[in-house]
Amino acid sequence: LAPCPGLVPCLVPCVGWDWFLVQLICLSCPVHLVLAFIAGDISSPLFPDVYPPGKVIKWNLTVPPGFLMRLQFQVFDLAFSQNCQGDNVALLDGERLMQKLCGNATTWTHFPRQKEFVAATMNVIFTSVTEWTADHQGFYALYEAIGESILFTCTLSLSVYLTILNRDRLQRNTFQSQYSLINKNSLHLVCGRPISPPFQFQRIFGGRLAARGNFPWQVYFHSPRGGAANMLREDHFELFAGIVDISEEGLANAVKLQIADKFIHPNYTYAEKGEIQYNYNNDIALLKLTEKVKVGQFLSPICLLQDASDTELENGKLGYISGWGLTEKRKLSNDLRYAEVPVVNMDMCKNVPIRQKWVKKENFVFTPNMFCAGAYGLDNCHGDGGGAFAILNDQDRFFVEGIVSWGFKCGTYSVYTKVVNYLEWITKTMSEN
Repeated sequence: LAPCPGLVPCLVPCVGWDWFLVQLICLSCPVHLVLAFIAGDISSPLFPDVYPPGKVIKWNLTVPPGFLMRLQFQVFDLAFSQNCQGDNVALLDGERLMQKLCGNATTWTHFPRQKEFVAATMNVIFTSVTEWTADHQGFYALYEAIGESILFTCTLSLSVYLTILNRDRLQRNTFQSQYSLINKNSLHLVCGRPISPPFQFQRIFGGRLAARGNFPWQVYFHSPRGGAANMLREDHFELFAGIVDISEEGLANAVKLQIADKFIHPNYTYAEKGEIQYNYNNDIALLKLTEKVKVGQFLSPICLLQDASDTELENGKLGYISGWGLTEKRKLSNDLRYAEVPVVNMDMCKNVPIRQKWVKKENFVFTPNMFCAGAYGLDNCHGDGGGAFAILNDQDRFFVEGIVSWGFKCGTYSVYTKVVNYLEWITKTMSEN
């Protein structure tokens, strides 16, 4: 076991070594299990020299059941490729494309915050078509098998016994906790830290496919299909979490959430049945679950701002949006998609044209409880309502800055509920219920 101040580990072997116990003192040090039995590296041909043209190379990185594959790029230097049509590295989870990485004028331009990827299986395909690669080295990456997170509950100052399946030999263990010690009398769940942060910049209206773990706070509203907008008027709806694929097979592997109660903001006003909703002010609600959710690598919360001083919602500020809404082909997506979009002046939302002649644009209400974000081709659409506008702060932690509310036209600009204006109501509602 890795050295840890104040921790006295004790391995207790059992009959046959099919499993063993690890005893440790709770809160003595962070906890995360790493199983590094399968490890190695991959690189482009001739690395670190200039890579040759006309090559297609595929690596199949597999792990035993119960393990995950982690790929970490150490060097990534490919020739410029417009929209990744030229030289690129494709990452697939089985047959499903996770990401396609390509070169740009600046190193890591396409993924400035993510050089690490995690999946159940990892197929890596390197393609070079550029005839002249100049001084580009290609890429070099390390891979290793890692174990799933260990979930346990502990009482302060008491010993904790963990049962670990001995699926393979246990080596080079390090620990990292999903909980942080705020003071000696309290524990807070770490929020806004995806195991695999989202890859930067593509459209959600059409969109880039998200991998499991990119948005572990994403919840899918099922029955009826779509986002959360207006669904709280229903007496029955289903919520699923921890997934990116909402096909029948995907939902079978999801975590189903049971709702105990719902709290719609008291100042939100629904339009009469059959009437057009013109006023979306105070478009926010809370759902209380019947039981606490067990967090893990694919299911964990996003952070909530503590007060207004924690944020400055200036124009140009970028945020991530994600959902299963309509694509540019006007079809609902079974795969979670995402984009990074900027905050813009509210006039951009107000000036989006409306095709429906029966809709009176001048009747729509705009208030300080809203903000506008998006760009043409960079937007959410029907079915994305209720999703988070997630901001990455300087400590690489995601906070919910806004909630997808409404808009005039898909693929342009949308209006979001400004969450910071409702912190007092959120805190009060949660504490009283």
